[in-house]
Amino acid sequence: MARLDRYLDRHCLASIYVLILFFAAFVLSEPVQYCRFGHREDGPSEVDFCMGITMHYNVSSHHHDMYLTMEIPRESALGWTAIGTGSSMKGSLMMIVYGNPSDQHDPIVSIRTVDGHSQPKLVSQDQMGGTDLRVLQASWVQGTRGMTVAKIAVVCLSCEKWPGAPISAQAPSQPWIWAWNDNQDFKVFSYDAHLRMHKHHAKDGGWGVFYVDMARSVSTVESAPSLPPIRTGISRLGTSDSPISAGGLVSSIRENVMQSIHGFVMFIAFFILFPLGTIAMRSGSSNSFKYHWSIQLVAALFAWSGAIIGLLMDHHINTLHQWALLGPLLWQD
Repeated sequence: MARLDRYLDRHCLASIYVLILFFAAFVLSEPVQYCRFGHREDGPSEVDFCMGITMHYNVSSHHHDMYLTMEIPRESALGWTAIGTGSSMKGSLMMIVYGNPSDQHDPIVSIRTVDGHSQPKLVSQDQMGGTDLRVLQASWVQGTRGMTVAKIAVVCLSCEKWPGAPISAQAPSQPWIWAWNDNQDFKVFSYDAHLRMHKHHAKDGGWGVFYVDMARSVSTVESAPSLPPIRTGISRLGTSDSPISAGGLVSSIRENVMQSIHGFVMFIAFFILFPLGTIAMRSGSSNSFKYHWSIQLVAALFAWSGAIIGLLMDHHINTLHQWALLGPLLWQD
């Protein structure tokens, strides 16, 4: 009996450890992602880009730095693609990307802003208000479908100090804008090149607004985070086309069925079945050991199913959220 009690105590502690690690996997910062997959091979295309964000609390400056990545597939040198902070052009901190994927020059990342709905102008250092924005990467890489992809990475240091459209690391539903033009023929690819206008109305597909859960991505570790990865095939991760409330959540679930199933299965495994198995083990019933292992087996099947779904969505293990989940899964015996 004493040996069984020691086993039960050890297994109870192990179950508590599993729950702590799984909870940590949820609360660890995760890069957020927004994508629009508008390219069509057999018809008119729409805007096509992905962006990811990680907010990092900088203990030296006592402000948040924003790490942002973009991937923009391009077939030709025509047109431009842009994203910006805020719900309108006025005061938006814009990142506008254009260039020729067929030549030897890197894509242009033009940082601009504007006081209204007019031609955006390059941002000068005097306009930054203490914010410092640096381009970390701007290169062409070979993509799929015979397209070349512009890979962009920027860091916005002390980004909350931007004097235009507010940027908040605590915002659960931060508005952003996107815009594109698919037919401008640039005479020269310069940072201050004149931009032809996007289609005027949002319903025409020339521009739009989306919302980002900035608080979800905040990292408080002392060292700078790695650049937020772009996860293949995922259109929304902590983002939505609607303000992130109940309506935005429903929209996000509909657009990310596999991700929603992954989260549901893992929740059932770690927050219901594993604790239930521990309760059964300590119930004092003559069949408690049998009940425990039956529930434990079902929980393990749910957990591994969720892990497999996660790997199908993202073929790489590259975030703290994913690494933290390895411990609970490998711990189970």
